[in-house]
Amino acid sequence: MNLVTVMNYDWSDRNYLAMCCNWIRHAKIHLSKKDSCFIFCQSRPHPLLGLFAGNDDRFRFCVRRGLDDSSFVFFPPCGPKSSGKNFTYKLYVACQLDFPFVFVDADALIVDELSGLQEVLNDLPASFVDHEPDIEGNTVSFPPFINSGVFLVNDPD
Repeated sequence: MNLVTVMNYDWSDRNYLAMCCNWIRHAKIHLSKKDSCFIFCQSRPHPLLGLFAGNDDRFRFCVRRGLDDSSFVFFPPCGPKSSGKNFTYKLYVACQLDFPFVFVDADALIVDELSGLQEVLNDLPASFVDHEPDIEGNTVSFPPFINSGVFLVNDPD
């Protein structure tokens, strides 16, 4: 299984850095030895993230710049300085991948083995989880809305 996430944060904010290091720590615990983890960033990841991944060959940091902000259409309340920018980059990365994967946001901790998700992947071309259906000013503003924090893609075509 291929696990994918995006880590585009201001590394001067220690809370974001701690969150991402914790995500890597949990992923290391719950990935099987044959799984791979791709961590996408628009710029060079913080060195501490590499230390948390250690010499674990399952983890790969990928710098992919994506398109510039002028190429994207942002819908209110999203704008280039909001979470919409990260969401757009996340979808851009997902559309570029040519292999099956499970996407888990960097702010969603993996707390169990991921092997059960592999069974879902075998039966569906894609599956999305709507785990935050009623966030006022966010998901309620754009029905129908699927939070993209966790999704599975078996057939990237």
